Amino acid sequence: MGTTAETATVGTVEELDPRTLVVAANVRADVQLDAAFVASLRDLGVLEPVTVVSDGDEVRVRYGQRRTLGAIEAGLATIPARVIDVADDEALRIVAQMAENDHRTALSNADRRVAYEQLSGLGLTAAQIAKRTHRSKEEVQAATAASASPAATAALAQHQDSLSLLDAAAIAEFEDDEQVVSSIVQAAIEGESTAHVIQQARDERADRNTREVTAASLRDKGLTVIDRPPYGSPITEVSRLLGTREATRPIREEEHETCPGHAVYLAKSYMRSGDSAYSPIYVCTDPKGNGHTVADPYGRTQPVSGPMSEEQKAERRAVIENNKAWDAAVKVRAEWLASFAKGTGKLVDVERFIAHAVARGETPARTYQDTKETARIERMSAPAATRHAAALILAAWDQGTSRLTWRSPSATDARMMGAMTAWGYTPGPVERLLMPKAAKKRTTTAKSA
Repeated sequence: MGTTAETATVGTVEELDPRTLVVAANVRADVQLDAAFVASLRDLGVLEPVTVVSDGDEVRVRYGQRRTLGAIEAGLATIPARVIDVADDEALRIVAQMAENDHRTALSNADRRVAYEQLSGLGLTAAQIAKRTHRSKEEVQAATAASASPAATAALAQHQDSLSLLDAAAIAEFEDDEQVVSSIVQAAIEGESTAHVIQQARDERADRNTREVTAASLRDKGLTVIDRPPYGSPITEVSRLLGTREATRPIREEEHETCPGHAVYLAKSYMRSGDSAYSPIYVCTDPKGNGHTVADPYGRTQPVSGPMSEEQKAERRAVIENNKAWDAAVKVRAEWLASFAKGTGKLVDVERFIAHAVARGETPARTYQDTKETARIERMSAPAATRHAAALILAAWDQGTSRLTWRSPSATDARMMGAMTAWGYTPGPVERLLMPKAAKKRTTTAKSA
């Protein structure tokens, strides 16, 4: 073996005080000592010795810059170090440091799932695993859920570069619904927001359950429950029926109960939370055959409307789908905003964002007048207070949005969604309609549906 390569120099391993080491030139400019890394060093120490070079006067770190600085941050008294004696070859140093960092592969999410499963098998709880690995409890629980699902483990193994453990847990949750599973995987592969896909699937499942519970209670009363009549259908609400052509008042619901065409469909109503509720609408399935006359509030007979055109049907489908997507996005944004408010780190152009909001009167004035809130702000650092102000502005805007927002977005809507995107939010397709570049596509959405 040649003697010119540094890897050929075995050296000796010693325990050295990291504060006495000189962090020499290194190709890595940004060390990034994140909290989880420092906590891991504090718990487990430096697992792999750093490599240092001694010239008699000082000991310089050749490989292990991040481990050394992290150990100092963690307060470690000593760290293992391999001491070598090599020629001062700058070209070799640079090439070797690049190789040391380039040829490392982090654990895949599939590997991480298996590791969590093994730790769980050893009797550790999710909270204990999270504490010892310095990962979130939510991630550990997601891995546990995924491990119990053949569909989730298979998807994670096949798409480990795209799917997160939270995505895999959602696949386990919907493993009996191939369409939802496919949508989650596709969104992950394409870099779209899987959170929006998952939330919409949950909303639709909850909606189906709510509808079925309401329908079952009506069936138990002996009523015939039908689907909502399509546009142009002869099926007519009882409140618009006259008993005969000579009648001058609408039939009451209890009077229509003996009619052979008596039935009910469920009308959906929405709440700001995105949840839905169903109310019964009583109808006659064959008003003409059962001798009824359809009348308006003034007693005039109503003509039967014609069927919808294909373009109208497409537009209606697009509106329905985008409304569902918007309802799901409301919940995704709320979760993101809560996390964003607790975050750290510099926000790009945040001062200009706040200035625009103040100039346009978009600040949540009532919140700032809250005594407890202002006291909490007084205790914040300047960066934290700036982030908090941005979070309050975004939350105030979000509270004022509705299903109409995606259909007629304003400049404010575009600015708010643009800021959220710049600060780490991944908007769903319906939210991207708020952005200026999507404006020209908005009018063609229905036609392409």
